[in-house]
Amino acid sequence: MNAVLFNINGIMRTFLILILFNIFACELIAQDNIFRHDWDFKYLEHNIQFTSKRQAPVPFSVTGEPQAIMIFGSSQLDSTSQNDLEAIVEDEIEGIRNELCIDEYLEEDYIADDNIVSYFDKIDGVRVAVIKYRTNGIKGSEKTMTRSTRHMLFIHNGLLYVSSLIVLYAEDSENMRSDQITFIKKILAK
Repeated sequence: MNAVLFNINGIMRTFLILILFNIFACELIAQDNIFRHDWDFKYLEHNIQFTSKRQAPVPFSVTGEPQAIMIFGSSQLDSTSQNDLEAIVEDEIEGIRNELCIDEYLEEDYIADDNIVSYFDKIDGVRVAVIKYRTNGIKGSEKTMTRSTRHMLFIHNGLLYVSSLIVLYAEDSENMRSDQITFIKKILAK
């Protein structure tokens, strides 16, 4: 897998401040879940990463990259951003605009603001922020095949949780998105 194409460092500044992630709880959640898409999962230092077992076909990838990657992590909130999900979302969008090449938003679900969609929803009574966009690489780097990205952020038990779904080949994207919500529901239930 090309590290530049799925490099999450720089995608969201929230991941740069990750200091706490309960791997044991997420391991139980990941093992107990029945997902619609076929994922491999592994534990990284501060997050858990789900990687599609299916490869993206040519021309979407010429190196055998997976169709998608899903990453979950959490960080302790500082006292200034304790419950201000709106401010966190604004900061994330600013970081996305500063660091990534944003491609045209093609979905017809929400009206994009300069090709980035953000809105708030509820999952099991918890307020969740959603940020959606398409990117074709990191600014100042070689362009890549366009990826669709959906970040879901929520505050639960004093932690900021961030879930990122990065899709290179959208053949099974409905199931991938469903799995992202399923995992969030399991975190909220623990």
